[in-house]
Amino acid sequence: MNGPDDAPPPSGSAVVARRPLWLRILRLEFLDAVVDAFARWLLFAIVLGVAPGLALWAPLHRDEPSFGLEDVGKHLIEVKLTLPERIGVIEWGLGSLLVMGLIYALLAWLYRRRGGEDPLPDYFSRLNAKLLPVLMLPVLSAMAFGQLETRLQLLTLTLITLSTVLMGYWYYRFASLRVVSWRERLRGLERRGVPELLMVLLVLGYTWLFGYLSVTDHHNLGTHIYDLALYDNTFWNTAHGNTMECSYLRGGTHYSAHYDPIIIVLAPIYGLAPRAETLLWLQSAWLAMGGIPLYLTAKRTLGNPWQALVVLLLFYLAPALHGINMFDFHSLALMVPLVMWMVYLLDVGTPLALAGYWVALGLLLLTREDMPFVACAMSLYAIAMRRRVTGVMTILVSVAYLIEIKSGSRALLSGDEESYSYSYYYEELIPKGKDGTDEGLVGLVTTTFADPIAALGVLLKPEKLLYFGKVLLPLLMMPFLSGRKRLLLLYGMAFIGLVSRKYVFSVHFQYSAVLLPFLLMAWPDGLKNVAASPRVEQLGLEARRLRSTLVFAAFVATLLTTAKFGAIVPNQEFHAGWNRLQRTHNEERAERYEHMWSFIDQMPPDASVCTNSIIGPHVSNRPMAIKWPSCRKADYILMPNKKLDKKDRRRLDRLEARADYEVVDESEEFILFRKLPEDERDAARERRAQDRKDDRKGKKSSRRPAAKGKVVEDGDDELDEEDDEDNPYHDGDAKPVIRFSEQTDRGRNDEEE
Repeated sequence: MNGPDDAPPPSGSAVVARRPLWLRILRLEFLDAVVDAFARWLLFAIVLGVAPGLALWAPLHRDEPSFGLEDVGKHLIEVKLTLPERIGVIEWGLGSLLVMGLIYALLAWLYRRRGGEDPLPDYFSRLNAKLLPVLMLPVLSAMAFGQLETRLQLLTLTLITLSTVLMGYWYYRFASLRVVSWRERLRGLERRGVPELLMVLLVLGYTWLFGYLSVTDHHNLGTHIYDLALYDNTFWNTAHGNTMECSYLRGGTHYSAHYDPIIIVLAPIYGLAPRAETLLWLQSAWLAMGGIPLYLTAKRTLGNPWQALVVLLLFYLAPALHGINMFDFHSLALMVPLVMWMVYLLDVGTPLALAGYWVALGLLLLTREDMPFVACAMSLYAIAMRRRVTGVMTILVSVAYLIEIKSGSRALLSGDEESYSYSYYYEELIPKGKDGTDEGLVGLVTTTFADPIAALGVLLKPEKLLYFGKVLLPLLMMPFLSGRKRLLLLYGMAFIGLVSRKYVFSVHFQYSAVLLPFLLMAWPDGLKNVAASPRVEQLGLEARRLRSTLVFAAFVATLLTTAKFGAIVPNQEFHAGWNRLQRTHNEERAERYEHMWSFIDQMPPDASVCTNSIIGPHVSNRPMAIKWPSCRKADYILMPNKKLDKKDRRRLDRLEARADYEVVDESEEFILFRKLPEDERDAARERRAQDRKDDRKGKKSSRRPAAKGKVVEDGDDELDEEDDEDNPYHDGDAKPVIRFSEQTDRGRNDEEE
């Protein structure tokens, strides 16, 4: 037993404590405690303290004349805040820090009053962690301004990434255990089929919302001849017995542009209400149906219907899906639910499921001429799933179908005299031959493998990386960890990754359809693989909590991404194709729409009509509809009468001067011409010729004589027809010819186009 003489010497801290207070102050020993507090909790507490003030200052001052919404975007880029504004930001931050300091002091007092025995630094450290979501306030405040996503997209995606990591960490530490425990309480709801009921409601809700938005955009004159009117005219002709005829396209057939006989299958549905609105509602409902196999796959893979509902929301909230849905109508969009059903049915693998797989495959091949390539990617997955016979047969059927398409002179990429070319989509990787023609699909494939540096240069373009960020960031890159389902991503990644045309790698157009459904179908497998990885245990993480956390983090990332780039939440970036989406049909737009229809109603339903791009989808449900200015065969010409450029105004004036057409009705907004019958036209020309003779008796005419009674002004050529049969059909290439004052953002294709 130790005696008094055996007691250990006093520790350094005890010695320090016995020093006089004046000596400790003189030696600045209190700084050790301050530094220790900064390292443990104080520095982070200060950051948390100023966050609310920084978050509140901007929205409370943005209405001031010197700090408007557009100025915020400019300030963010050029750092031009005035000195009083900068001082104001600091004052708000310090005020917020003072308030948070008082809150910390109050909480510490309550903690001690309730018997808390841990040292206050430990308590404050735990409090900091619990208050992590406070750091989201400045991020949400910055993201509330519309200029951020339009002018600083990379910064926007970076803020979304940081917010996702922050909220994921907080959720794992403080909320995941509680959420996991709720699962046991929800068993009764699962047995009653509540998750399935919610799934159905989400399907119906998406259908209604995007059907409404699509039709509203259409009634606001936000759709175009390329491509809604093309499909409307094709559906109308097919439903009335003229299979796949389209008056807008080369040869008068839709096959010259795309091989998509699924139109024949859907034509009876269109025939119930033969107009463009039917196609828009059909497309929204069709895309919504992709949620059913996605929910079933997620539930089957994860064993948790509530997490499956979150996966379904990841799909419905994806900006890329909104772009597919909102840009007019395209047969390519129809592939989305078909491939999702095919993946699910392959996973189930029962004889009945495989029979359904073949039905879905047949419909997929009818969707577009490049679907055999998608089916071949699907076959690789089937073989990897040990469904070898199904995989090999899929390849054989797809190749045979592809040969049939080629044998009918419906070329892929390279066009011919009967079809349009799409080689310019991949112009950076398709060389030109000696005769000046491109090498088409063969050139693309050989260049990709022979010159991978060139292919990587196309793949890693900054604007393409931004596209992949918008698509993959909300999914936390999980699809690339999905094992065998990664094979499903091959075609979509190649199709978008190697393309040169910028509209293909944009969430505002339909091309994401080749990638997005496969990413979502692979997501549950990626999540499952990550949670089951041995590294999770090595890192000291709990698999069940981690899986719940990743689901939550993906939902947060998706919410923020769709708020800045999607169609549901109004923002400055989302466009329905080229158009800034107008979500409401206000009184002014409604009057303009009704006014336009007062002109359309004056034309017989079977009359041929020539219009510009934005009016075209409203008159295309007839045997012959023609795009301005190729109007020789048109019975009527309906054009906007506002903001016509000089070239189009001259064309209209010449039509009337030649007595080919007469004005039937005219207003400030629209003008309607009717083609004169031959006898009326000849009589009108004779009258005008006689009038000119009478005029020449009094004064010398400034006009040179024109043959056969035609008046040809000096410097004017005959009507420039610019036949659209010579203009390739580009799945969304055409610019609107006329822009109304509300549509100044329409037609965002490049100026060089």
